[in-house]
Amino acid sequence: MMRRLLLVTGLFAMVVGLGGCTFDVPVNDTVEAPTTTPDLTPRETPDETSAYPFDPDLLDITLDPYYESVEGLYGEALLLGLRDILQDTVSYKTYGDARTILQESDADPNDSTRVIKIYTRESAPGEFVCPTHDNCHWNREHVWPMRRLPVSDRNSNMGSDLHNLAPADYDENAYRAYSFFNEEDVRNVSYEPHDEVKGNVARMLFYMVVMYAELSLVSGVPMADLNEMGDLDYLLRWHLNDAVDAFERNRNDIIASYQGNRNPFIDYPHFAILIWHEEMEALGLLDE
Repeated sequence: MMRRLLLVTGLFAMVVGLGGCTFDVPVNDTVEAPTTTPDLTPRETPDETSAYPFDPDLLDITLDPYYESVEGLYGEALLLGLRDILQDTVSYKTYGDARTILQESDADPNDSTRVIKIYTRESAPGEFVCPTHDNCHWNREHVWPMRRLPVSDRNSNMGSDLHNLAPADYDENAYRAYSFFNEEDVRNVSYEPHDEVKGNVARMLFYMVVMYAELSLVSGVPMADLNEMGDLDYLLRWHLNDAVDAFERNRNDIIASYQGNRNPFIDYPHFAILIWHEEMEALGLLDE
């Protein structure tokens, strides 16, 4: 039971945030960030013989109206319910639109005229300027690589989904190519992002696999030709260890103001436990 209480305490911090930064977020009268505070008060008579492999209190969290249709769900039912919500509320923008939208969503908190590059965490001039094709201030990175999307969808909505795009350093993006994520850097094979952004990367990939049934997250080495990405084992650990921060929440709000749908794993990080609880249990993550 002590482990359950520790897990709930950690999740409470992830859900309500540990923000210390302030952002000016544009008014969004289409979809608003969740405003409810989850009730994680321990039950008076906890069921020690619960069939749930996760703390059942997670099922009692009151969700914002945007997510109310998935309250009480877990596993595949939650994944499919979230997919319905995301697909019902999306209003795609073009890949070209991302040049200006990312200037706003990924703005440097200390200077709104600049952007933060996702992998190097460097600040760069915000305007999307490319004096030459290989000398841009920044480029539009597909965190789920374009090469790992279905061929027919690379130049359509899936390829322009703002939740999967971020400003990146040109050279770092070229080095990463279409590598999957783990904690080894092997050019064109695997790539380890900066510690500060590991959780962000994981949640972006969680969004993609929920949003698009054609995609798969796998443990181990994913096959690009099968539209797979990974390594799920590392992504789950990064999600728990690198909590959602103010930069990430602000980015989610701004993208939602343009694209309509939200990244549910930023709004409610515990969704990842409810969906991938079996994988987390096998990795011992629910005991930490």
